[in-house]
Amino acid sequence: GIGAVIAGALISRGANVAVVDISEPPLDALQARTQGGARAFAARADVRDTSAVNDACDQIAAALGPVSILVNNVGGAG
Repeated sequence: GIGAVIAGALISRGANVAVVDISEPPLDALQARTQGGARAFAARADVRDTSAVNDACDQIAAALGPVSILVNNVGGAG
């Protein structure tokens, strides 16, 4: 979807990228696209669950350091 395209564009420009998804995010696919020392991290969380989002943020900060750019892209159906 749109989030994957945005993540891919940032990765292709050398940015460290973290993605959070309700299902298991495709970390292998993200890591395969990294360039120039960029890193990718994926966490699983339901954005309706504040505790899960906080845990994902802690995991991202531990893996990649502080966030410089945040893209909020949440899709839903039904």
